[in-house]
Amino acid sequence: MFALDEVKLGIPPMFVMAAIVDHMTPKRALDVVLTSREFTAKEALEIGLLSRVVPASELDARVEKLLDELHARDREVLRACKRYLHAVKNMPVEARSAYALIEQTRFALRPR
Repeated sequence: MFALDEVKLGIPPMFVMAAIVDHMTPKRALDVVLTSREFTAKEALEIGLLSRVVPASELDARVEKLLDELHARDREVLRACKRYLHAVKNMPVEARSAYALIEQTRFALRPR
């Protein structure tokens, strides 16, 4: 179970809210923050707080598989994807495709 129980304890969870606002809608964030209610891993997945849920018995194997997959990828491409996703959150929607074109071109022109 998950819970953001700071409000119930009399603490405004500003740092938590700053982090979760990137992962869930403000409406859902207010629901889990203001009520301090418990929620399951399934709901955390549905509201965008988690990216995947696996049974405990499969956790180690799934982590190893994910790490193997990521290690097989081009490190610079992974970094570029993370950098792009971080950057586009703070730019106007109409600027995103131009930024994407610049990043994509940079990779197309890089030496291999």
